[in-house]
Amino acid sequence: MKRNMLFGAGAAALACLLGGCRLAVPQGAAGQDTLIGGYATWESIPYFSCAHALGKSHFSEHFLSGDRSPARLYADWSSADRPESAQWRNIFPNVTGYALCQNTAEEDGDTVYLGSGADPYFSGLAYNSAHNGSETTESMTGTLYADIGQIRGDITGFTFSPVYQTADGQIYLAEGQRVTCSTQNLEGSSLSLSVSAAQTESSSWDGTSKTEQGFTAKLSFLYAAQAVRVLQMDADYGVLGQADYPAAAVPEELKFLPGAEFILLESRSTDTAGAEHTARQIIGRDELEDYGADGQMKYVTLYLRGDGPLAEVHAIALKG
Repeated sequence: MKRNMLFGAGAAALACLLGGCRLAVPQGAAGQDTLIGGYATWESIPYFSCAHALGKSHFSEHFLSGDRSPARLYADWSSADRPESAQWRNIFPNVTGYALCQNTAEEDGDTVYLGSGADPYFSGLAYNSAHNGSETTESMTGTLYADIGQIRGDITGFTFSPVYQTADGQIYLAEGQRVTCSTQNLEGSSLSLSVSAAQTESSSWDGTSKTEQGFTAKLSFLYAAQAVRVLQMDADYGVLGQADYPAAAVPEELKFLPGAEFILLESRSTDTAGAEHTARQIIGRDELEDYGADGQMKYVTLYLRGDGPLAEVHAIALKG
């Protein structure tokens, strides 16, 4: 089986709803290895910029760079020897990021998928696969939510770097792309970056097939909740009950009170200037769906303030 890998350096899909965004273009391909995902980091990865300036690295034995190939930052483990408790977030030495990967391995010439490496901060994961004769297009998309109330400075953004796997299972990070934007009027805006590669496989018995692999990370901006108020109201919107929760104590299940026809969720936060922000969701009892033995239920999503710049996704089951 013969493989030829082409890195889509120009395939950075920048879907930016903001003005003044800047994109850093990667330096080149990563050889004939397999693209298995992308790695999102809040800041630029210093290894790559320093390596290009020096021609070699003085930072880590995991890091290799030279004139003949792009810089590579190797992971602490491979697909063959991944520790049971290993976290994708800390797979690369001295770099903390958010993985959006399909971990694979080769067994007897066949690709074996070892499971998704998507970080829990990624939500709305979507997998798509399309076939057209001998050509296959596969894609994986996920969204990170940034808490505007935790962002400092006039400029923000994120970096999305391709993750490759060698034939013997070694995993490494190649230089990626960075997009930045002004921190003014961020609410409701988003950024998007993609990495992709086309792989051609030829066999003596089934001809030639081509597979294009793509991974897209989106970054959406909102005010994550520091506190949540739950109001239960009757058909005339009269308040029957009220409960207030800190973000870390929001329950995973809420039940409609007798006589209640609506539940109003108020997510409250403050920005860096101390101004208050409130986002509201109202759900009617008639929106509940039948989930069999669990009775009537509907899931709603809240975005709660975490320990860092990203918001934690919290699902609440509303039950009748």
